[in-house]
Amino acid sequence: MNKTLKLLIRIFAIILGIFLLAMIGLNIYFRVNYADFYELSERGFKIPGLNEGFIPQGLTRCNDGTFLTCGYMKDGSASRIYIIDNNSYVSLKNLDGSVDTNHAGGLAVNGDYLYMTNEDYISVYLLDDVLTASAGNTITPIYFFYTGLDSAFVYVNDDKMYVGEFYREENYPTDESHHMNTDAGDMHHSIMAVFALSENSEYGFLSEIPEYVYSIDDLAQGVCITGRGNICLSTSYGTADSHIYIYDDPAQYSADGEFEIAGTRVPLYYLDSNHLQKTVTLFPMTEELFFADNKINIMCESASNKYIFGKLTGCSYVYSFSVS
Repeated sequence: MNKTLKLLIRIFAIILGIFLLAMIGLNIYFRVNYADFYELSERGFKIPGLNEGFIPQGLTRCNDGTFLTCGYMKDGSASRIYIIDNNSYVSLKNLDGSVDTNHAGGLAVNGDYLYMTNEDYISVYLLDDVLTASAGNTITPIYFFYTGLDSAFVYVNDDKMYVGEFYREENYPTDESHHMNTDAGDMHHSIMAVFALSENSEYGFLSEIPEYVYSIDDLAQGVCITGRGNICLSTSYGTADSHIYIYDDPAQYSADGEFEIAGTRVPLYYLDSNHLQKTVTLFPMTEELFFADNKINIMCESASNKYIFGKLTGCSYVYSFSVS
């Protein structure tokens, strides 16, 4: 064996050793730093598309138990909706036939319809168009619903649709009218609007004007409602810790004020520390939530090819934890 080959083997061995040590160290850090979360949670199904450039964002479940996720692509190609059970997907197109590359931050099922966030709109799809499509087929929305805010996530619970926005001063600003100092002394910069739904109405919407609005915390990525009516907010950004804040619903009490949206003044509620019941701290880059079978299911984007490190820390899976 010549000297050059020996040197190359040694270099490769050193690089491999450094990689293995880094991976072990990262896993130890996660298991120690988030030990409380891992103790109360369980690993669920694997997130699809992670090695294909898919960056998962939204999470929802059909009435038959089928989970769906949506997200955008690292290479800027068409955003996708995945059927998690069979790992198939549909690509998104706009009404004019152009490729839809929007962030696809949120997804929710309502009867025969599927709602997806699309900047200040909700794109409405026929659920069957997704469930019956062949892998790789394209679908287009049948309707656009104006929300009056920069929609980042969406959730449907019973006869209500919750649409919220994400705020970060440096790169995701919101309208100044959304910046509020709450009664608890919390500074909020985002809102979440609540719309009434009806299975007898076209596209599932009873009204395109919100019933009421919440003032919510910054960095919100998703929301879900528990069986007891608690509001759970997922917040994250970058490699910092994620948090799931569990609140008593302030909408069961008197309104904290009024807020003008879509040209109409509606009741305003502060989803703030006065109503906070529990905080769950967990690994970085959590996205949307979905409540099912008394568990909060958590989508995460860190194992995508854009960020990679989640592949090494077990975040290629949806985790869930029980709530009473």
